[in-house]
Amino acid sequence: PVLSTDTGAIPELVGDTAGVLVPVDDVAALAGELRRLLTDAGDFGRLKRGAMAARLQIRDWTRAAHEMDGALRRLGVS
Repeated sequence: PVLSTDTGAIPELVGDTAGVLVPVDDVAALAGELRRLLTDAGDFGRLKRGAMAARLQIRDWTRAAHEMDGALRRLGVS
């Protein structure tokens, strides 16, 4: 599972089935979610299954990296 902040494209990448997002600069929320994930085996398992399912959707990481690079170039970021 992913535990991250809700900034940039991370929410679109993680979704609500593969991880938990907390507000940027909210250390208390980050600590609370980490504690919850470490103690709630059921939710951890649900998120783990979601993360593994998401990973299986990306079969070719090289192709995915090239597609991301192309998207960033079109946006003028890369």
